[in-house]
Amino acid sequence: MDMNKDISLDKLAEKLGLVKASQLPTPEEPSEEKKQHATNPTLSTDTFSESSKVSETSSLLQKLRERLGITPDIPTSTSEKQSFPPRKKPIGGTLIGGGTSHCLYFSEIYPHPYTYGEVLLSDALRFSLHEAKISSAGNEITEFNPEKALFIDTETTSCFGGTGTVAFLVGIGYFVGNDFHLEQFFMRDYDDEPALLTALDERIQNASLFIGYNSKCFDLPLLRNRYRMNRLPFHGETLSHFDLMHVARRFWNRRLSDCSLNTVERFILNIRRQGDVPGALIPRLWLNYINTGQSHWIPRILEHNQKDILSLAGLMAWLAQRVQIPKGQGFEEILDRCAFIRLQMKCGHYSDVIETAEDLLQQTDYPAIRAECWKILSEVYRKLQKIEEREQTLIQWAREEKEIVFPKIELAKLYEHQQKQLEQALYWTEQALEIEPKNTQIIKRKERLLRKISFTQNLEYPD
Repeated sequence: MDMNKDISLDKLAEKLGLVKASQLPTPEEPSEEKKQHATNPTLSTDTFSESSKVSETSSLLQKLRERLGITPDIPTSTSEKQSFPPRKKPIGGTLIGGGTSHCLYFSEIYPHPYTYGEVLLSDALRFSLHEAKISSAGNEITEFNPEKALFIDTETTSCFGGTGTVAFLVGIGYFVGNDFHLEQFFMRDYDDEPALLTALDERIQNASLFIGYNSKCFDLPLLRNRYRMNRLPFHGETLSHFDLMHVARRFWNRRLSDCSLNTVERFILNIRRQGDVPGALIPRLWLNYINTGQSHWIPRILEHNQKDILSLAGLMAWLAQRVQIPKGQGFEEILDRCAFIRLQMKCGHYSDVIETAEDLLQQTDYPAIRAECWKILSEVYRKLQKIEEREQTLIQWAREEKEIVFPKIELAKLYEHQQKQLEQALYWTEQALEIEPKNTQIIKRKERLLRKISFTQNLEYPD
């Protein structure tokens, strides 16, 4: 029965012109070109010409890079990127830590006498409590010992702070005798953070003072938060804090375009960094390092951090050399001496203010500086209740600066209320009114003085 069925099927296939699969020839393996045409029938010679142009452009770019000596950090292929897994390329340093967390440790010693720019680094040890109080405008500082100070600077994953920001590099500096020791703790990845914080805390426990640049608002709050997030004790809460950025603003906010550390280095310490990594790019470079393992930029980030620490000590040494010289004569710039007088005034060092301001008046003819010195002197004599000295100061100022109203009004007040010399008060009021004839306050003052004078002249005394 089955045999007859197969014969009938064969006859039917033959009648219909069909061929069995077993009778078909074996197919040949298609070529690459045929495959491309099969998957993309619209592929033409134009496409091949475009791909050749792209490869030609790539080769030209490669030749240009070789001529300029530029080595691209970004891998050119997927295989190249995979050949550099994170933390494989060595960057030096010593591995420290314990358990499951380790970090890299770098250290360097700058022996005495080491000069940074134009200053001797060990002169920072001469920065005493007296200089610290003046530089901080009289803020309450009860202890200042540079021998126990810890200069600190961080490099972070973001320039704006926040809960998710991590300090992947912390640099510290301190003096041992006259030698300056600089240490750095570097995270190769996020799991290195406990080891970094533990090693840093050991140094913090041996210090009594933090010195940084914008550290009061950025570095220390960030570190405090990272210790809290890792459930580790932070012993920096009991340390005093001296922020050099606030000092820089008090001295140079009128002279410099900004008071960033880079600007202060350039115009105050006369230091220009060559080939330095911009601080704004450092977070991105470290994130690229942990993603690709390429450590090309890490030594330059470490160098950037080293220079920041050295600049902190150098700036303290620069200030110590100048603040200790009497009458502010250590400052070469007139504006710096004027800022020094303002700081002395805020600290209440009135005798020093008088000496410095009088000495500056003898050495400068710049009207704005002289006007500020006269004003400060009159204010000091007012606080000391030295009426005669204040009167002479205001008279000299008024005669020297004939177009300034302020000393004339102050003289009018002094004669009217303290010395009760109404005629003299009226005279200086009229002098001020000649400069500002439409000033309503001065007009009212003159009218009041005229009424007082008229009243006293018409006053009849009994026999």
